[in-house]
Amino acid sequence: EYGTASIVGATILGPRTGRFDPNWKGDKPGTLRTFRSLWSGLGTFVLWFGWYGFNSGSSLKAYQSSDINAVTIINTTLSGCMGAISCMLLQYTIAGNWDLVRLTNGLLAGFVAITGGCSVLSQWSAIVVGTVAGLLYYGLSVVLLRLKIDDP
Repeated sequence: EYGTASIVGATILGPRTGRFDPNWKGDKPGTLRTFRSLWSGLGTFVLWFGWYGFNSGSSLKAYQSSDINAVTIINTTLSGCMGAISCMLLQYTIAGNWDLVRLTNGLLAGFVAITGGCSVLSQWSAIVVGTVAGLLYYGLSVVLLRLKIDDP
């Protein structure tokens, strides 16, 4: 329900100035300037660090077991990295270039996808979850661009 509300809200508000305007004097329509890729990478690193604290802290509080905590950290890492790798490889396969912003968003998609089950899934399941999350992120972001829905 929250995702639906977000899409409806983004559609009602419309895109940012120049996002899809063919007469825009800035970057080509549909793209935004990526001169802040370094900051995006740094922000993702900070979120990665925080995700370890959130997932492992929640599992440690719930189960009171360091073994479960270790599984949580491993699954968080595997899912996030597979989200990044799958998204990055799909980007290279389709567009023929490497994109740091896609990589960082794929990583975050993997983290989001594994958060609910990070302490109870096996490692191979975490790999599958991260891979699917990265591919879903890539596919849905392309669909949003084609529909000209700007989701900042």
